[in-house]
Amino acid sequence: MTASLLGELRNDPELFQAANTAIGRPPVRALVEVIHRWIQRGEVPDDVRVELIAGIIPTAAFGSVTLRQRALDAAAVTELVDHVLLPALRPRSVA
Repeated sequence: MTASLLGELRNDPELFQAANTAIGRPPVRALVEVIHRWIQRGEVPDDVRVELIAGIIPTAAFGSVTLRQRALDAAAVTELVDHVLLPALRPRSVA
């Protein structure tokens, strides 16, 4: 069923919009807000690509649910945050 629905998202702009509004945007928006707060506090450089980085965790969760048919557990989320999200937010050194 999920595969059918995903296939239809490409063909039905209204269905895509509804799915994106209900499922896609809320977690990304929440992470965008958190990252902006970190930037304001000086914990994250102000030149990070906030929208791109904020989409990483929700995309991984969606992929886990749809492709591997399992939810991300706490250990997987911690690993994503520690090894993907936080390194992406660290200042880059100039070589």
